[in-house]
Amino acid sequence: MPAFLFLMAALRVVTPQTGEPVRGPRVIRVDAGELQIKKVDFFVDHVLIGSDDKAPFARLHDFGAGGRAHEIKVVAHLRRGAPLEREVVQPPAPEVAARARAVVVDVAVYDPDGALVEGLGPTDFSVEEDGELQEVDFFAVGRDDPRPLSVLLAVDTSESMAERMRLASKAAAAFAGSLGERGRVGLLTFDREVRLLSELQSDPGAIQGELERLEAGGDTALLRALEEGSLLLREVPGRRVLVLFSDGIDTCSRGLSFDTVRRELLEAEVTVFPIGMRRWSDSAETFLGRRQLLRLAQETGGRAQMLSSAGQIAGALEQVATDLASRYMISYRPPDACRSDYHQLSIAVQQPELKVVAKPGYFDRTRM
Repeated sequence: MPAFLFLMAALRVVTPQTGEPVRGPRVIRVDAGELQIKKVDFFVDHVLIGSDDKAPFARLHDFGAGGRAHEIKVVAHLRRGAPLEREVVQPPAPEVAARARAVVVDVAVYDPDGALVEGLGPTDFSVEEDGELQEVDFFAVGRDDPRPLSVLLAVDTSESMAERMRLASKAAAAFAGSLGERGRVGLLTFDREVRLLSELQSDPGAIQGELERLEAGGDTALLRALEEGSLLLREVPGRRVLVLFSDGIDTCSRGLSFDTVRRELLEAEVTVFPIGMRRWSDSAETFLGRRQLLRLAQETGGRAQMLSSAGQIAGALEQVATDLASRYMISYRPPDACRSDYHQLSIAVQQPELKVVAKPGYFDRTRM
Protein backbone atom coordinates (compact mmCIF):
# COMPACT_ATOMS: atom_id res chain seq x y z
CA MET A 1 0.00 0.00 0.00
CA PRO A 2 1.40 3.44 -0.90
CA ALA A 3 2.49 5.47 2.12
CA PHE A 4 -0.11 8.19 1.55
CA LEU A 5 -2.97 5.68 1.37
CA PHE A 6 -1.64 4.03 4.53
CA LEU A 7 -1.74 7.38 6.33
CA MET A 8 -5.25 8.05 5.05
CA ALA A 9 -6.43 4.66 6.35
CA ALA A 10 -5.03 5.49 9.79
CA LEU A 11 -7.31 8.54 10.11
CA ARG A 12 -10.92 7.57 10.95
CA VAL A 13 -14.07 9.31 12.18
CA VAL A 14 -15.15 6.96 14.95
CA THR A 15 -18.35 8.72 16.03
CA PRO A 16 -20.84 9.32 14.63
CA GLN A 17 -20.49 6.25 12.42
CA THR A 18 -20.73 6.64 8.66
CA GLY A 19 -24.36 6.52 7.54
CA GLU A 20 -25.73 7.07 11.05
CA PRO A 21 -28.52 9.69 11.22
CA VAL A 22 -27.62 12.46 13.66
CA ARG A 23 -29.54 15.11 15.55
CA GLY A 24 -29.01 17.11 18.70
CA PRO A 25 -25.64 17.35 20.48
CA ARG A 26 -23.16 14.68 19.35
CA VAL A 27 -19.45 14.20 19.85
CA ILE A 28 -17.37 13.96 16.69
CA ARG A 29 -14.44 11.75 17.65
CA VAL A 30 -11.38 10.96 15.54
CA ASP A 31 -9.05 7.96 15.79
CA ALA A 32 -5.63 8.97 14.47
CA GLY A 33 -3.86 5.70 15.18
CA GLU A 34 -0.09 6.22 15.47
CA LEU A 35 -0.05 9.39 13.37
CA GLN A 36 1.99 12.29 14.75
CA ILE A 37 -0.59 15.10 14.70
CA LYS A 38 -0.29 18.77 15.66
CA LYS A 39 -4.02 19.42 15.59
CA VAL A 40 -7.31 18.32 14.02
CA ASP A 41 -9.79 20.77 12.50
CA PHE A 42 -13.49 19.82 12.54
CA PHE A 43 -15.95 20.96 9.85
CA VAL A 44 -19.72 20.40 9.70
CA ASP A 45 -21.51 21.34 6.48
CA HIS A 46 -18.37 23.20 5.27
CA VAL A 47 -18.14 25.36 8.43
CA LEU A 48 -15.19 25.12 10.83
CA ILE A 49 -16.66 24.33 14.26
CA GLY A 50 -13.38 24.02 16.18
CA SER A 51 -10.02 22.36 16.57
CA ASP A 52 -8.29 20.05 19.03
CA ASP A 53 -4.53 19.76 19.55
CA LYS A 54 -4.47 16.89 22.03
CA ALA A 55 -5.58 13.27 21.83
CA PRO A 56 -8.26 12.04 22.10
CA PHE A 57 -9.26 14.34 19.24
CA ALA A 58 -12.94 15.24 19.65
CA ARG A 59 -15.39 18.09 19.26
CA LEU A 60 -18.98 18.53 20.43
CA HIS A 61 -21.55 19.84 17.94
CA ASP A 62 -25.31 20.39 18.01
CA PHE A 63 -26.78 18.96 14.79
CA GLY A 64 -30.23 20.41 15.49
CA ALA A 65 -33.66 18.77 15.46
CA GLY A 66 -33.06 16.54 12.44
CA GLY A 67 -34.66 16.50 9.02
CA ARG A 68 -31.50 17.11 6.98
CA ALA A 69 -28.27 15.39 5.99
CA HIS A 70 -24.90 16.57 7.33
CA GLU A 71 -21.38 16.40 5.97
CA ILE A 72 -18.57 15.97 8.48
CA LYS A 73 -14.97 16.63 7.50
CA VAL A 74 -11.87 16.38 9.67
CA VAL A 75 -8.47 17.73 8.66
CA ALA A 76 -5.44 16.32 10.49
CA HIS A 77 -2.35 18.54 10.43
CA LEU A 78 0.67 16.26 10.70
CA ARG A 79 3.93 17.20 12.38
CA ARG A 80 5.59 16.25 9.09
CA GLY A 81 3.93 16.14 5.70
CA ALA A 82 0.76 17.45 4.09
CA PRO A 83 -2.57 17.54 6.00
CA LEU A 84 -4.89 14.54 5.78
CA GLU A 85 -8.64 14.80 5.28
CA ARG A 86 -11.52 12.47 5.95
CA GLU A 87 -15.17 13.13 5.04
CA VAL A 88 -18.34 11.30 6.03
CA VAL A 89 -21.97 12.02 5.18
CA GLN A 90 -24.74 11.42 7.69
CA PRO A 91 -28.30 10.86 6.29
CA PRO A 92 -31.26 12.91 7.58
CA ALA A 93 -32.65 11.95 10.98
CA PRO A 94 -36.41 12.14 11.61
CA GLU A 95 -37.41 15.46 13.16
CA VAL A 96 -38.42 15.28 16.80
CA ALA A 97 -40.49 17.92 18.55
CA ALA A 98 -40.40 17.83 22.33
CA ARG A 99 -43.64 17.97 24.24
CA ALA A 100 -43.59 18.80 27.94
CA ARG A 101 -45.97 16.51 29.77
CA ALA A 102 -44.74 17.25 33.26
CA VAL A 103 -42.51 19.64 35.14
CA VAL A 104 -39.93 17.94 37.34
CA VAL A 105 -38.16 19.84 40.11
CA ASP A 106 -35.25 18.60 42.21
CA VAL A 107 -35.41 19.99 45.73
CA ALA A 108 -32.89 19.99 48.56
CA VAL A 109 -33.91 20.97 52.10
CA TYR A 110 -31.41 22.15 54.72
CA ASP A 111 -31.76 22.85 58.43
CA PRO A 112 -30.42 26.07 60.02
CA ASP A 113 -27.00 24.42 60.47
CA GLY A 114 -26.72 23.55 56.77
CA ALA A 115 -27.39 19.82 57.16
CA LEU A 116 -29.61 18.04 54.64
CA VAL A 117 -33.10 17.26 55.91
CA GLU A 118 -34.43 13.81 55.01
CA GLY A 119 -37.69 12.02 55.73
CA LEU A 120 -40.09 14.59 54.26
CA GLY A 121 -43.12 13.54 52.21
CA PRO A 122 -45.22 15.09 49.44
CA THR A 123 -47.63 16.73 51.88
CA ASP A 124 -44.73 18.68 53.43
CA PHE A 125 -44.24 20.68 50.20
CA SER A 126 -46.25 23.30 48.34
CA VAL A 127 -45.49 24.10 44.69
CA GLU A 128 -46.48 27.25 42.83
CA GLU A 129 -45.99 28.05 39.15
CA ASP A 130 -46.41 31.71 38.19
CA GLY A 131 -48.19 32.26 41.50
CA GLU A 132 -50.71 29.42 41.05
CA LEU A 133 -50.71 26.43 43.41
CA GLN A 134 -50.00 23.12 41.63
CA GLU A 135 -50.98 19.57 42.53
CA VAL A 136 -48.02 17.20 42.97
CA ASP A 137 -48.65 13.99 41.05
CA PHE A 138 -45.32 12.21 41.62
CA PHE A 139 -42.81 12.33 44.47
CA ALA A 140 -39.59 10.45 45.20
CA VAL A 141 -36.43 10.72 47.29
CA GLY A 142 -33.02 10.77 45.58
CA ARG A 143 -32.07 7.21 46.40
CA ASP A 144 -35.40 5.99 44.98
CA ASP A 145 -35.57 8.46 42.09
CA PRO A 146 -36.49 6.40 38.98
CA ARG A 147 -34.78 8.79 36.54
CA PRO A 148 -31.29 8.08 35.19
CA LEU A 149 -28.58 10.32 36.64
CA SER A 150 -25.95 11.86 34.35
CA VAL A 151 -23.07 13.76 35.94
CA LEU A 152 -20.51 15.65 33.89
CA LEU A 153 -17.33 16.61 35.74
CA ALA A 154 -15.86 19.85 34.33
CA VAL A 155 -12.33 20.26 35.69
CA ASP A 156 -10.29 23.43 35.30
CA THR A 157 -6.77 22.46 34.16
CA SER A 158 -5.50 26.02 33.61
CA GLU A 159 -2.20 27.25 35.01
CA SER A 160 -3.83 28.80 38.09
CA MET A 161 -4.93 25.31 39.20
CA ALA A 162 -1.48 23.70 38.94
CA GLU A 163 -0.82 23.27 42.67
CA ARG A 164 -4.28 21.79 43.28
CA MET A 165 -4.47 19.41 40.32
CA ARG A 166 -3.26 16.24 42.05
CA LEU A 167 -5.75 16.52 44.91
CA ALA A 168 -8.55 17.55 42.55
CA SER A 169 -7.95 14.55 40.28
CA LYS A 170 -7.85 12.10 43.19
CA ALA A 171 -11.03 13.50 44.73
CA ALA A 172 -12.86 13.51 41.38
CA ALA A 173 -11.99 9.84 40.84
CA ALA A 174 -13.38 8.95 44.28
CA PHE A 175 -16.52 10.98 43.56
CA ALA A 176 -17.12 9.16 40.27
CA GLY A 177 -16.77 5.84 42.06
CA SER A 178 -19.23 6.88 44.76
CA LEU A 179 -22.04 7.22 42.20
CA GLY A 180 -22.00 3.45 41.73
CA GLU A 181 -24.70 2.05 39.50
CA ARG A 182 -27.00 5.02 40.07
CA GLY A 183 -25.81 7.00 37.09
CA ARG A 184 -23.38 7.79 34.34
CA VAL A 185 -20.37 10.05 34.61
CA GLY A 186 -18.28 11.90 32.04
CA LEU A 187 -15.17 14.08 32.14
CA LEU A 188 -14.60 17.43 30.48
CA THR A 189 -11.48 19.52 31.05
CA PHE A 190 -10.68 23.08 30.10
CA ASP A 191 -7.71 25.41 29.93
CA ARG A 192 -7.40 27.48 26.75
CA GLU A 193 -9.23 24.59 24.99
CA VAL A 194 -12.21 22.48 26.07
CA ARG A 195 -11.82 18.72 25.76
CA LEU A 196 -14.28 15.91 26.37
CA LEU A 197 -11.97 13.19 27.67
CA SER A 198 -14.70 10.71 28.54
CA GLU A 199 -18.31 10.62 27.37
CA LEU A 200 -21.10 9.82 29.81
CA GLN A 201 -20.92 6.15 30.74
CA SER A 202 -21.89 3.86 33.58
CA ASP A 203 -18.33 2.70 34.31
CA PRO A 204 -16.78 5.31 36.65
CA GLY A 205 -13.41 3.59 36.33
CA ALA A 206 -13.22 4.72 32.72
CA ILE A 207 -12.40 8.29 33.74
CA GLN A 208 -9.91 7.47 36.50
CA GLY A 209 -7.03 6.93 34.08
CA GLU A 210 -7.81 10.23 32.38
CA LEU A 211 -7.89 12.02 35.73
CA GLU A 212 -4.50 10.64 36.71
CA ARG A 213 -2.94 12.06 33.54
CA LEU A 214 -4.26 15.60 33.94
CA GLU A 215 -1.72 18.41 33.78
CA ALA A 216 -2.29 22.12 34.38
CA GLY A 217 -1.29 24.93 32.04
CA GLY A 218 -2.62 27.74 29.88
CA ASP A 219 -5.57 30.13 30.11
CA THR A 220 -9.12 29.47 31.36
CA ALA A 221 -12.00 28.99 28.89
CA LEU A 222 -14.58 28.62 31.67
CA LEU A 223 -17.58 29.97 29.75
CA ARG A 224 -16.78 27.81 26.73
CA ALA A 225 -16.64 24.76 29.01
CA LEU A 226 -20.03 25.59 30.50
CA GLU A 227 -21.51 26.02 27.02
CA GLU A 228 -20.19 22.67 25.80
CA GLY A 229 -21.32 21.01 29.02
CA SER A 230 -24.86 22.29 28.49
CA LEU A 231 -24.82 21.06 24.89
CA LEU A 232 -23.64 17.61 25.93
CA LEU A 233 -26.26 17.24 28.66
CA ARG A 234 -29.15 18.98 26.89
CA GLU A 235 -30.76 15.90 25.31
CA VAL A 236 -29.73 13.40 27.98
CA PRO A 237 -32.80 11.90 29.69
CA GLY A 238 -33.34 12.18 33.43
CA ARG A 239 -31.30 14.23 35.89
CA ARG A 240 -28.63 16.41 34.29
CA VAL A 241 -25.83 17.52 36.62
CA LEU A 242 -22.66 19.49 35.95
CA VAL A 243 -20.04 19.54 38.71
CA LEU A 244 -17.71 22.44 37.98
CA PHE A 245 -14.30 22.68 39.62
CA SER A 246 -12.54 26.00 39.00
CA ASP A 247 -11.27 29.22 40.52
CA GLY A 248 -14.09 30.87 38.59
CA ILE A 249 -12.25 33.37 36.39
CA ASP A 250 -12.61 33.15 32.60
CA THR A 251 -9.67 34.55 30.64
CA CYS A 252 -10.16 33.51 27.00
CA SER A 253 -13.78 32.67 26.00
CA ARG A 254 -14.06 35.41 23.42
CA GLY A 255 -17.50 36.02 21.97
CA LEU A 256 -19.32 34.44 24.92
CA SER A 257 -21.03 36.22 27.80
CA PHE A 258 -21.96 34.87 31.20
CA ASP A 259 -25.64 35.66 30.63
CA THR A 260 -25.67 33.72 27.35
CA VAL A 261 -24.16 30.63 28.96
CA ARG A 262 -26.41 30.96 32.01
CA ARG A 263 -29.50 30.91 29.80
CA GLU A 264 -28.22 27.88 27.87
CA LEU A 265 -27.81 25.96 31.12
CA LEU A 266 -31.31 26.98 32.25
CA GLU A 267 -32.86 25.93 28.94
CA ALA A 268 -31.05 22.58 29.11
CA GLU A 269 -32.29 22.10 32.71
CA VAL A 270 -28.79 21.35 33.98
CA THR A 271 -28.17 21.58 37.73
CA VAL A 272 -24.76 23.13 38.39
CA PHE A 273 -22.68 22.38 41.50
CA PRO A 274 -19.72 24.79 41.39
CA ILE A 275 -16.71 24.12 43.59
CA GLY A 276 -14.68 27.31 43.63
CA MET A 277 -11.05 27.55 44.72
CA ARG A 278 -9.80 30.72 46.39
CA ARG A 279 -7.11 32.60 44.49
CA TRP A 280 -4.33 34.34 46.34
CA SER A 281 -5.48 37.77 45.15
CA ASP A 282 -8.76 39.38 46.17
CA SER A 283 -9.12 41.51 43.05
CA ALA A 284 -12.42 42.74 41.62
CA GLU A 285 -12.03 40.09 38.90
CA THR A 286 -11.76 37.33 41.51
CA PHE A 287 -14.82 38.65 43.34
CA LEU A 288 -16.82 38.69 40.08
CA GLY A 289 -15.81 35.09 39.34
CA ARG A 290 -17.05 33.92 42.74
CA ARG A 291 -20.33 35.81 42.30
CA GLN A 292 -20.90 34.14 38.94
CA LEU A 293 -20.35 30.67 40.40
CA LEU A 294 -22.81 31.41 43.21
CA ARG A 295 -25.38 32.71 40.73
CA LEU A 296 -25.10 29.60 38.55
CA ALA A 297 -25.82 27.40 41.55
CA GLN A 298 -28.75 29.53 42.71
CA GLU A 299 -30.47 29.78 39.33
CA THR A 300 -30.05 26.12 38.34
CA GLY A 301 -30.98 24.70 41.76
CA GLY A 302 -27.48 23.52 42.66
CA ARG A 303 -25.26 24.40 45.58
CA ALA A 304 -21.96 26.27 45.42
CA GLN A 305 -19.02 25.61 47.71
CA MET A 306 -16.15 28.12 47.99
CA LEU A 307 -12.98 26.48 49.30
CA SER A 308 -10.03 28.13 50.99
CA SER A 309 -7.57 25.23 50.62
CA ALA A 310 -6.93 22.21 48.40
CA GLY A 311 -7.39 19.95 51.40
CA GLN A 312 -11.13 20.66 51.32
CA ILE A 313 -11.66 19.33 47.78
CA ALA A 314 -12.47 15.72 48.74
CA GLY A 315 -15.01 16.81 51.35
CA ALA A 316 -16.68 19.17 48.89
CA LEU A 317 -17.21 16.40 46.34
CA GLU A 318 -18.48 14.07 49.05
CA GLN A 319 -21.04 16.76 49.90
CA VAL A 320 -22.19 16.87 46.26
CA ALA A 321 -22.65 13.08 46.23
CA THR A 322 -24.67 13.25 49.47
CA ASP A 323 -26.77 16.07 48.09
CA LEU A 324 -27.61 14.14 44.92
CA ALA A 325 -28.65 11.11 46.94
CA SER A 326 -30.83 13.14 49.33
CA ARG A 327 -32.79 15.41 46.99
CA TYR A 328 -36.54 15.18 46.59
CA MET A 329 -38.11 14.76 43.15
CA ILE A 330 -41.38 16.65 42.72
CA SER A 331 -43.41 16.37 39.53
CA TYR A 332 -46.62 18.09 38.43
CA ARG A 333 -48.52 18.74 35.20
CA PRO A 334 -48.29 22.38 34.06
CA PRO A 335 -51.39 24.35 33.05
CA ASP A 336 -52.40 23.76 29.41
CA ALA A 337 -53.42 27.36 28.78
CA CYS A 338 -50.03 28.89 29.57
CA ARG A 339 -48.46 30.91 26.73
CA SER A 340 -45.17 32.09 28.22
CA ASP A 341 -41.84 30.37 27.56
CA TYR A 342 -40.46 31.04 31.07
CA HIS A 343 -42.28 30.14 34.28
CA GLN A 344 -41.44 31.12 37.84
CA LEU A 345 -41.44 28.45 40.51
CA SER A 346 -41.83 28.67 44.25
CA ILE A 347 -41.25 25.59 46.43
CA ALA A 348 -41.93 25.82 50.15
CA VAL A 349 -42.08 23.53 53.18
CA GLN A 350 -44.30 23.85 56.23
CA GLN A 351 -41.40 24.39 58.63
CA PRO A 352 -40.29 28.03 58.08
CA GLU A 353 -36.90 27.48 59.68
CA LEU A 354 -35.87 25.09 56.90
CA LYS A 355 -34.18 26.32 53.73
CA VAL A 356 -35.42 25.03 50.36
CA VAL A 357 -33.01 24.92 47.39
CA ALA A 358 -34.57 24.44 43.94
CA LYS A 359 -34.46 26.12 40.56
CA PRO A 360 -36.49 29.37 40.63
CA GLY A 361 -38.04 28.76 37.21
CA TYR A 362 -37.82 26.89 33.93
CA PHE A 363 -37.99 27.47 30.17
CA ASP A 364 -40.70 25.57 28.28
CA ARG A 365 -38.80 24.51 25.17
CA THR A 366 -42.02 23.52 23.39
CA ARG A 367 -42.91 27.22 23.17
CA MET A 368 -39.51 28.56 22.06
